[in-house]
Amino acid sequence: MKLSVFPILLFLAVFFSTSFGAEEPRVYLEAERGALLPGEEIPVHVLMGSEDPVNVFDLQIGYSTSTLEFLTLKNDDSIVDVWVLSQEKTTVGSIALGGGVVKGFEGKRGKIATLVFRAKKPGIANLYFTSANIYYADGKGTRAESLGFPLELKIGEEAKKTNVVAIFVLGIVLLMIIGVLAGFLFRRARARK
Repeated sequence: MKLSVFPILLFLAVFFSTSFGAEEPRVYLEAERGALLPGEEIPVHVLMGSEDPVNVFDLQIGYSTSTLEFLTLKNDDSIVDVWVLSQEKTTVGSIALGGGVVKGFEGKRGKIATLVFRAKKPGIANLYFTSANIYYADGKGTRAESLGFPLELKIGEEAKKTNVVAIFVLGIVLLMIIGVLAGFLFRRARARK
């Protein structure tokens, strides 16, 4: 009797991917750039991802008050239907966000809100979750074992260097794309003759 390994491996792959493969809900902070100069404003997006539907969240976000000044909270384009708590300045250096999504949310990049900060002085600015409570949309209020991912921003002269390097690299990439496109068009035109 000859046993094939393939069906066994297929069964194990399906079993483990459905039983243990689902990731816990996560919240994370994202900025359009990682470096800025003192006096500049930067929007920081508070995002959520979950493979299973979630509908309620309660977040506390901490930030470096020595390097950042909180300006405002924007909730346009938010997945949140009902805001229970959006106390922008619960305490100095802390922002509380709480609310719900009526039909539940499941996806990779659900925008909860955008926090706008101004850089105060050179240094490293840290933004982090002091608590991240997310609840499944299961009708029972089951709390998820959620993960919160921080964000680090560089403020100061390094920002100028970083921005110059980014622009230089972008320029080189664009030149390469133009070169490839020109070569493609040239070969195509030659092939038509």
